[in-house]
Amino acid sequence: MNRLLRTSTYIAYPQVHVIQILVRMVGSVLSDPEVINVYAKTHSLGETAKL
Repeated sequence: MNRLLRTSTYIAYPQVHVIQILVRMVGSVLSDPEVINVYAKTHSLGETAKL
């Protein structure tokens, strides 16, 4: 029953399904330690440049 409901929801709202996938991808990228380190470095460089 639950699976049928999900399938019909995906058929009815394919855009929502795509958005959910994108959100998960972005979330996994943002939670990646390497990405956080790179962002922290570039962000701190930007802060130093401002000063």
